[in-house]
This record gives sequence, C-alpha cells and structure tokens, in this order.
Amino acid sequence: MPLEELELDAVNTAAYSVRSGTVAANLVDDIPDQVKQDRLHKIMKVVDASALKNNEKLVGTTQSILVERVLPPKKIRGVIDTFAPLVYSGRTRTNKIVKFSSNSTGLIGELVDVRIKSALSWVLEGELV
Repeated sequence: MPLEELELDAVNTAAYSVRSGTVAANLVDDIPDQVKQDRLHKIMKVVDASALKNNEKLVGTTQSILVERVLPPKKIRGVIDTFAPLVYSGRTRTNKIVKFSSNSTGLIGELVDVRIKSALSWVLEGELV
C-alpha cells in the first residue's frame, strides 16, 4: 500500500546509520547518503501533506483539549507585550497539538473546549469556547 493512501498524521523516521554491535553493522551499506536523505525527505513531504489534510477536517469543530503549558510571550522590538493574552498549548484526545489564547490563568492541567479556527500540518489553532 502506498504511503499516501495511509493518510498518516505522523511517522517516526530517521536516515539509516550503522549501530555498532548489531547484525546490520556487519553489512555493506551501499546506499549513498544523498539517496537516504532524499528518501527521508520524500516520506516527510507525504506525511506533512496528509497531516495537513487530516487537520483541515477539524476546522470549525470544537475539541476537548488537555492544556499542557503556556507558550513564551511574544516580543515587540525585543520587549514582551504585557497586554497580550496568554497563549496556551495542549492536545486533543487524538494527540493533536492545539494553540489558543486566553486571559484566564491557571488552565494548565485542565480540560477545556476549543473551537478550531485554522490548521497547519503539525498544529491546530483555535479559540476557547
């Protein structure tokens, strides 16, 4: 089955490298490094596209988010914008990362409802409901 048909959100990939003490360490590595990198890049491009497609399906929905952390505040000309709302990051029940703004404090560890407004391959952005 082609990778494109799996419509994966993420894959754990790495270019092959010899690990001493393994059976593979005694084999001849006849694949050039550039070919390995090209293959890895191709896989990452396919998964990036399918993750974006999957995430775009969530735009307009409301998701339950477990809030994990507050993101570092944005700076304007090197100065922290103290008037900006906090930006939180958390995960959906299906492990998708979601960012949202709120003036509320103490949301870390809480389950909150967030309406998804936009999607990228690796992160959703929304607003607290």
